[in-house]
Amino acid sequence: MKMRKTQIVIVLLLALVLGFGGAFAGFKLAQSGEQPSEQTVPDQALDSTPKDVPHSANMGKIMQTYALIKENYIEDVDDQVLIEGAIQGMLEVLDDPFTSYMDAETVKSFTEQIESSFEGIGAEVSKTNGAITIVSPIKDSPAEEAGLRPNDKVLSVDGESIKGLDLHEAVEKIRGEKGSEVVLEIQRQGVSEPFNVTLVRDEIPVETVYSEMKTVEGKKTGVIEIASFSEKTAQEFSEHLNKLEEKGIEGLVIDVRGNPGGFWML
Repeated sequence: MKMRKTQIVIVLLLALVLGFGGAFAGFKLAQSGEQPSEQTVPDQALDSTPKDVPHSANMGKIMQTYALIKENYIEDVDDQVLIEGAIQGMLEVLDDPFTSYMDAETVKSFTEQIESSFEGIGAEVSKTNGAITIVSPIKDSPAEEAGLRPNDKVLSVDGESIKGLDLHEAVEKIRGEKGSEVVLEIQRQGVSEPFNVTLVRDEIPVETVYSEMKTVEGKKTGVIEIASFSEKTAQEFSEHLNKLEEKGIEGLVIDVRGNPGGFWML
């Protein structure tokens, strides 16, 4: 019965790997570098995988590692914890700030932040090379007023290191109630030593579009800045454009400098 359970779980794991575009990794088989025995995973488990799934040595390693942990690790390990950890591990080795995985809890938080407002310091962040990194401070936010810059790395929050935390965990530590203070330890490129920045959290409206009218070479020119992208960006853009057109603009500049795309806000 135990063997049957293992087979089912392993097959499910393989299906999840493919469903998430091959987003599994992060396991080390052994310090000695020895490969696990092929006998660790029954042949029936491999035979029961979907027919359109290519059998490869790499996919076999994933299943073998999973089986080794489930069968031999000294403590019980939740299947979901292993799956989530493997997905995060694979994406981290891509070293791409534009590629990330969100579990159900993270998706919920992300959806809330792009739909209305949130309380925090007002900065868009990503996890780059294992470090929580400022992508862009939000316009008129505490982060902008405090002088945080793109590529600043956050080392600690209120004296507590955030090394090893995933992006969602770090964001939750930095966010907080409006009016409360938070101290961030910042590492900035070109500055020899880390330094502390104290910020007062505020309510951060999710506004992504700003506009103004300027005179350029004698012509009334509308300037629309798209600071980032969210669910309401298209609607906001149309509203700003209509207002500028009502003022009789003769030209239009769309400014997307510093726009990081869609990122976590904190």
